[in-house]
Amino acid sequence: IINKSPYKKSQDQFVVFSNDLISSEIILNQYYEKNILFFLRNEIFEKYLNKNSTCLDIGANIGNHSIFFSKYCGKVFSFEPNIKSFQLLEINTNKEKNIFTYNLGLSDKEQTLNFLENKKNYGASKIINQNSNNNNIIQINTKVLDNVITQNNIQNIKYIKIDTEDHDIKILKGSKNFLKKNSPFISVDLKNYDYNENY
Repeated sequence: IINKSPYKKSQDQFVVFSNDLISSEIILNQYYEKNILFFLRNEIFEKYLNKNSTCLDIGANIGNHSIFFSKYCGKVFSFEPNIKSFQLLEINTNKEKNIFTYNLGLSDKEQTLNFLENKKNYGASKIINQNSNNNNIIQINTKVLDNVITQNNIQNIKYIKIDTEDHDIKILKGSKNFLKKNSPFISVDLKNYDYNENY
């Protein structure tokens, strides 16, 4: 499905999943989490970022946030471990020359992990600990953000968005070296139950 809204001539177009929660909201509202994106634009991007700034979109899914970020940052590095979502991410960001995509998960160590696809909401797919015969479980490789930043010479990181369905804290642990020396804005997606985990 290609989203072509009549409301705005210059609106971004997305290739999306059918019968998917995030995709449905993009079709209806132009962007998923539009109110959050506009808040970020008004309170952070337009005040503190410029075309020399770099943004990281960790848990990029099909590129909704990455495309929005690319309008306010010089470079966007997008990380998505699910190959199905990543394929749409590449299609959606193909025309955006300042978005760099990685079919990669991030964590606190380099390893291979089980990843449960949620086929009703691909954005809610997540890393799980247990082994299972579930056909929706695939394996993904993870790297440490500190190493990815160094190996790819990513510079001037001013904003990091992390939305990885309960794996966010491990990603922060994997970026300790970078965060000791830098102070970017960071958005982390936490659910209510996260506050009971002593995060």
